Amino acid sequence: VLVGVATREEAFVVDGRTAVAAEAMGESGELGKALRDGERDKIMFDCREASDCLWHAFDQLEMRGVVDLQLAHLLATEPRNDYDGGSHNAFAKIVPFLAAYRAVVKTEAAAHLFAPTEQHFSDPTHLLPDSALDLMSSRLWALHQLADAYADRDVLRPQAINMKRLRAGSNVYLSIFRDKPKRMRDDMFEINDTLPYRVIPKLEHLGGSSKLAKRPRITATNSQMCCGCRRVFLTTDFGASDRDTRNVRQGKGMCPVCKNDIKPKVDAQRMHKEQTRGF
Repeated sequence: VLVGVATREEAFVVDGRTAVAAEAMGESGELGKALRDGERDKIMFDCREASDCLWHAFDQLEMRGVVDLQLAHLLATEPRNDYDGGSHNAFAKIVPFLAAYRAVVKTEAAAHLFAPTEQHFSDPTHLLPDSALDLMSSRLWALHQLADAYADRDVLRPQAINMKRLRAGSNVYLSIFRDKPKRMRDDMFEINDTLPYRVIPKLEHLGGSSKLAKRPRITATNSQMCCGCRRVFLTTDFGASDRDTRNVRQGKGMCPVCKNDIKPKVDAQRMHKEQTRGF
């Protein structure tokens, strides 16, 4: 596990295999306290796997206070979209770091930062190659550039309504992999370019002002699990057939994103494999 942290002046890379890292990431360690502090903003791009990794690698380290720039890109480019699922036929697409960087920072200068780099991290000792350190510090620098570009828009302004949506969505993103009760390798219902269901909250417009829409609290009696992404949603989030008692009992109901956007892709891939098997 490599943990990269950067201020505007310095970048640090922590090798999670060392005793020093275990101490730094612990309850009393400075880095661990900073990551757990909800009052200190942590700028990340797609925090899902990092949050999951930190939770399992460092004694259930629960990261808080993250502002996720992958979600910021959605709000910056399509601010009027209803990401909370108001339309079951138009789902938001998320982009990788390089695509967002090119679109917002308007430069190709950092393209080399995102090439496959497994060879940089194969060193069997606790000492990382200089190239790996340079690579990670360069990526952290690029992340700062991206955050500055969004700060010039309404997305990252502290009092902007989209900033409130971004914080709420980032909190959901932090737990979206971490809280999964069951894992599957190459799970197409999570590893795809579609924003999962119910991440960024929608807005309510009342009397010329906007506020985040409130949703009922999820309980055991008003919810069910999607058999695609295996996340729990309100029963009312599912279509009529997916709310059918028999489907719920058999665990066959799917949330709108999995059912209408991802499942067709999974079925197409499966059919292609079956048709090409043996050739």
